[in-house]
Amino acid sequence: MKSLHRGMDLPQMLFSLMFILLMIIACLWVVQPFILGFAWASMVVIATWPLMIRLQHLLWGRRSLAVIAMTFLLLLLFIIPIALLVSSLIDNSAPVIAWATQRHLILPDLLWLREIPFAGHKLYSSYHKLVDGGGSALCVRCSPTSGARPASLSRRPATLAALCCISV
Repeated sequence: MKSLHRGMDLPQMLFSLMFILLMIIACLWVVQPFILGFAWASMVVIATWPLMIRLQHLLWGRRSLAVIAMTFLLLLLFIIPIALLVSSLIDNSAPVIAWATQRHLILPDLLWLREIPFAGHKLYSSYHKLVDGGGSALCVRCSPTSGARPASLSRRPATLAALCCISV
């Protein structure tokens, strides 16, 4: 009597396994930027769960009212103070930038850069050229919009408009 069960051949099994592994890696690659946020949100939910249960009992056993109350409470406890902190940092960053651009910023000499094989002397001279330019040169070099604008952007109004829309 012949067996009715047809087994998978080895290439089909290997390709299936490779496809599944590729899909797992692709999913992890997509989810990677959000893992820290998921961990943080999980910690907040676990830490505030007993409070939400108490609120639910106080609000006539309605879970929806407890969720709304917890949302506003967490908004008041986390989002508003962080927004105030960022606003304060932005408001008070002008004196720090002015202080750094007026040559009050003293950077170390970094003599050990010369000892790096192959690229040491170039790194050392580039570093000293940057430091000798003063704090303003360092701020210009470190800012994300430093340098000349590429000519290709000025020739393409749509690209320039898209960049302006994104930056707003």
